[in-house]
Amino acid sequence: MINRLQGLFDEPRPPPVVYIVTVLRDDFVVTGAEAARILAGLTAWDSGWIRFTDLYGSVVNARSEYISVVRECAPDERETALELLESFEQGASDPAPGEEEEDGGPGPEG
Repeated sequence: MINRLQGLFDEPRPPPVVYIVTVLRDDFVVTGAEAARILAGLTAWDSGWIRFTDLYGSVVNARSEYISVVRECAPDERETALELLESFEQGASDPAPGEEEEDGGPGPEG
């Protein structure tokens, strides 16, 4: 019995589907669940504002008429988007631009 179950756990899981949402001229990367929620909001009769969270953690409020495209990532975009999703799932974040990790070296005084 354990041998049969072990085979199930060894199989690679397919990567999660990641979507691009285009609002005016800006693209936002979202999970499949968030994309489904956005599409459900767009099809609602009284959809004025759509609120969603992208993979960077930004909360986006957009008028429904400004959302022009909700599409699955292209293969060349998918690798970067999946790396981003994986880093946020692990709780890791990159240092902000201009910030460097402290290495214990000399300070600005020299």
